[in-house]
Amino acid sequence: MNSWLFLWFTAVPCLLTSSSGDSQTLITACQTKDHVVSCQYHNLSQVPDLPMAGTKTVDLSHNSIQMLTEESLLNFSSLQHLDVSYNQLKTIASGALAHLTSLRVLVLANNHLGRNFTSSDGAFSRLKELQVLNLSENYWDSDTVTVHLKNLSSLEVLHLSGNLLMKLTPDMFCELLLLKYIFLEKNYITEIAAGAFECLPNLVELNLAMNSLSCISNFNLPKLRVLNLSRNGIEFFITNENEEEYRLQVLDLSHNRLFHFPFLPRLHQIKHLNLSNNLMISVTPDLLNNSAEWDIRNRYEEFSVFSKTSNHSAHASLSEVIFLDLSNNVLLDISHGFLNKFSSLQHLNLSGNCFQNFSIENGDELNFLSSLDLSDNILDNLSVGADNQKLLSLRYLYLQNNSIRLLPSLLFKALPKIEKVNLANNNVKICNVANEIMGYDGQIQQTHNKNNTCVSFSGIPSLKYLNLDGNNITQLAPYTFYQTPLVYLDVSRNKYLEVPRQALAGLEQSLQYLSLRWNSIQTSKVTLTCLSHLQNLDLSHNQLEFLPDGIGCSPLQILDIRGNNLHVLQDLIIRNVSQTLKTLYLSGNYFNCCALTWLDALNSTNVEIPDMGKAECFYPKQNDSSTVQLLNDHSEECHAESITKVSPLLILISALAFLLVIGSVITLIVGECCRLCLNSGEESLETDTDPVQTKSERQLSLSVIKIQT
Repeated sequence: MNSWLFLWFTAVPCLLTSSSGDSQTLITACQTKDHVVSCQYHNLSQVPDLPMAGTKTVDLSHNSIQMLTEESLLNFSSLQHLDVSYNQLKTIASGALAHLTSLRVLVLANNHLGRNFTSSDGAFSRLKELQVLNLSENYWDSDTVTVHLKNLSSLEVLHLSGNLLMKLTPDMFCELLLLKYIFLEKNYITEIAAGAFECLPNLVELNLAMNSLSCISNFNLPKLRVLNLSRNGIEFFITNENEEEYRLQVLDLSHNRLFHFPFLPRLHQIKHLNLSNNLMISVTPDLLNNSAEWDIRNRYEEFSVFSKTSNHSAHASLSEVIFLDLSNNVLLDISHGFLNKFSSLQHLNLSGNCFQNFSIENGDELNFLSSLDLSDNILDNLSVGADNQKLLSLRYLYLQNNSIRLLPSLLFKALPKIEKVNLANNNVKICNVANEIMGYDGQIQQTHNKNNTCVSFSGIPSLKYLNLDGNNITQLAPYTFYQTPLVYLDVSRNKYLEVPRQALAGLEQSLQYLSLRWNSIQTSKVTLTCLSHLQNLDLSHNQLEFLPDGIGCSPLQILDIRGNNLHVLQDLIIRNVSQTLKTLYLSGNYFNCCALTWLDALNSTNVEIPDMGKAECFYPKQNDSSTVQLLNDHSEECHAESITKVSPLLILISALAFLLVIGSVITLIVGECCRLCLNSGEESLETDTDPVQTKSERQLSLSVIKIQT
């Protein structure tokens, strides 16, 4: 018994020490820097006891705190910024925030405060210095907001996005006289009562995007500068007719159901106007006379007092608009009188409409237009008025995804600052400037395309970016881009494209990016000029058997050769490009596993091959087309291959050598025999002619021979 008591009293201090240690560890885990304490992602279930001396900001976001109590925030009286977002807050105890007398920013977004949240003192009413309050994503409805936003006289920024608000009334915000920014996106707002915002004299930005508003009538917020009404169901926008000057600078009405151009304030300062993704058929100021328009008139009583013959001008004072987005409507054309009202326009987006023709006339006031987007229409004709001097500032022209075959012969002469042209997915026919006359000074003498049968891309000194992807181009003639210092050129998806010698002549000192992917190009059909500035080359998804020779002299950093018919890469080219190459893509080929000296050379460099795990190779066995990973060790298999394939050849060579040696020996023997036979015949002939010796003479000769021996 005594031993158990001893163990118990010994364990209690240990448990207390352990608990204290865990708390200390938790506090230590929080990061402290420049009066900011951050305790993010620590799975906290309650506010930790933090040292608050000098601390101005505490970040408790992304934890599991369910309740704020008066005790947990008792030491936070000097705090200026408190973030408890992304927790599981359900309750804020009465008086819990009362001690935070210096608090200026309170972030409670993404919690579970819910529509049943109650607090006897209004929860936030004692925060007299609070300037920013974020209550987004808390399932609050209109009544809950009205109750808990009382007496916040210093509030300037209010976030209520992602809640359950359905109706906005004056009693929700009218006590917040210093309020400047209200964010109400992603709610269910269907109605805005008269006077809901007019009582806020300092309001400059209002975000009502992603709600369920169907119309805006009698818009009357002259001091508002930014209004976001995107992604609602708005069918018309009407401003009060008066002579008051509005300060509105940004109006976003995109992704709605507008049938006509909005009726804007007569006097305003709008610079950014987004009307994309609506149902506009025309930009004329009058209301439409179709069944849809009449249906709108019958459904909204506002139209009963809005006369079609009103002097209200839908396009009043558009001279300050810099950005106009009319993309993704159903516009068939656009009047030149309409464009003339935008004398300061710099960016015009008309993509995704139904234009078949588009023309720039001599009288159009587009002196400052820098970007024109006509992509995703059904254009087959683009015309420019004679002596047009109104596009002198145009730098970016987007014409992709149309049906353009020809461009005006004088188009690029009318665009002296053009830098980027996108003609992807058209049917452009390129002129063969190589057939033009070459001058004595080596300059191509431009001859005007009088019949307008093709498009010339030579002699455009300002053009840097050109996209000809998917234009059914079968050949790039020599000097196609001569005297046009392109930096970026995309000629992809032009099936069976041929790139002959000198096709890229003139780009040696400028081109940095070249794409020839998905062209079914064979090695014999492409000759690359030595491009001394080329850094990115895409040759993927073609039919190349070898790398084009011109690659070796370019300072490539990225090379893509995926999806070709490559069995080996030339060692010399690889050694040259690896000096600058950073990234190589090579999967989708069938490399010879036993001819990888080029890969050994790459492995000794810093070249990164992101798709190495997908790359495959084959062992050159007869009647065997199976592949293995290029990463594998091929030494054993390739050794067996060398025995299997090289030995018969050696045997044949050895046999031939042996036969040659035998033949030589036989030839020598036969020759020697013939020589001996001839010599023997000569000796016999000589014997017959010699005088007959006597017996004593023969014996004397023999004796002499013996003595000599």
